[in-house]
Amino acid sequence: MSKGRKTFEVEKIREIANGFLKSEWSGHTKEFREGVMAMVENILMESNNYHGFTYLEERELPDLSTPGIRSGETYEEKFSNTDHTRVYYF
Repeated sequence: MSKGRKTFEVEKIREIANGFLKSEWSGHTKEFREGVMAMVENILMESNNYHGFTYLEERELPDLSTPGIRSGETYEEKFSNTDHTRVYYF
């Protein structure tokens, strides 16, 4: 019986995490996305692959999703009624 692969590319983990953070699938609650963020940030930091993130805007998300940032001039306008788990990791 052959052994399974023991390594996984960090870039692939980042891609999967970004997909989870953008999606509206059943079960992908805010709490689920917070767990994904904690995991991927740890992996990216430990592997020296962390290059920051950006908040996702309404136009980047499925309909009726709460964005991570809104268009606006002031901090209050940008972050009023937003979801801090709607991010994209670079």
